Amino acid sequence: MLSQKDFCQMHGIPPYRLSNLIHGTRSAWRYRRMVNQLLDITADITYEVRND
Repeated sequence: MLSQKDFCQMHGIPPYRLSNLIHGTRSAWRYRRMVNQLLDITADITYEVRND
């Protein structure tokens, strides 16, 4: 099983940003899009589509 720390290291995501996404303390759109793509999560399920 892959840990959150290992996942972050493999994909260049700061661990605190992944934590922000998991707990909803910050939107972190850049990393949210990256994680969604890596985990094959569709945008309409996880957040409103934004243009930034």
